Amino acid sequence: MSCKFDEKILHLFVDNELGEHIREKLEEHLAYCGECQRAVESIQALKSGLAAACSTVKAPLYLRDMISNSLEPDGIFKPAKLNLKEKLSLIALNFQNSRRWAWGFVIAVILIFILLPGKHGLQSIAGELAKEHMSLTSYAESGLLQTNEAAEVIDFLKQELGLSPDIPQYIQDKYKLEGVRLLKVKGNPVGHVRYSDGQNGCSMFIIDNLLMEAEYTEQYIASGIEFKACNCGDCNLICWENNSNCYILCGSCCFKDLVDMAVSFI
Repeated sequence: MSCKFDEKILHLFVDNELGEHIREKLEEHLAYCGECQRAVESIQALKSGLAAACSTVKAPLYLRDMISNSLEPDGIFKPAKLNLKEKLSLIALNFQNSRRWAWGFVIAVILIFILLPGKHGLQSIAGELAKEHMSLTSYAESGLLQTNEAAEVIDFLKQELGLSPDIPQYIQDKYKLEGVRLLKVKGNPVGHVRYSDGQNGCSMFIIDNLLMEAEYTEQYIASGIEFKACNCGDCNLICWENNSNCYILCGSCCFKDLVDMAVSFI
């Protein structure tokens, strides 16, 4: 057998002379090894043929004593004992099964990271911003200003962060300014400007440098402006730079809609 599995164990398996643990391991092996499956079928066919051919032969009287000596006092058949070579064969089988399971686990993990939405991960900076947008509360809040006046937000960010961003009163005449708060994302101070249409909201984050990891982004160009887009679970984010400030617009709508929203006030 190219499988190099000890055929004697297969004979013991067919004769039901293996212990429960060893039998379970062998059954796992047979589930994927077609060669051993065919060997077991061949042994079963051979034994069935011998049984049929010897059905008219009367067993000698001493055979009863031999069988009785092989039984435990309660009448249970004693499992066959394996020699060192046979035990090593089973150890190799266990290693082979473990290796198959290990490779299966690795492949499953890879597929999960490839197929799950938000594949860029909520541990990235973009993911931190997405969580801030979805939670509607600041997990590292250092300041809060509730206002619908863009001038007040600009003054607030200039005093607190030294930024002079362009803050619109409305985005697409739909989303109205609600206020701004300060937070830190992975040690970086960020201004979080919140907009809402009464039901749905969007967030605009203002920072002084581009934080979103480049390997997580896709490129978009609209109205001569280069946008970087990133998906994090249920949120999409687009990022662009203007007048030495970096803006990140976050919402549940698609990338194109976010780009259109950004272009509407740039």
